[in-house]
Amino acid sequence: PLMADPGQLEQVIVNICTRDVEDVRERAPEVPEAIARVISRALARDRDERYPSAEEFLAACDNTRTERV
Repeated sequence: PLMADPGQLEQVIVNICTRDVEDVRERAPEVPEAIARVISRALARDRDERYPSAEEFLAACDNTRTERV
């Protein structure tokens, strides 16, 4: 099972509502900064800080390719 302890689900929900997502490079330092920025914006708690559409998210992902070249 994904979460053996039912209390974990409550904690996950609390964390989603109250904590910002940690920078992906905290767990995977090899991730380029441009990709980390895209991930961070996509996972922002505040809806207004996220990409307004899937098309803009895809464009941001595509732009990371040129930033890394």
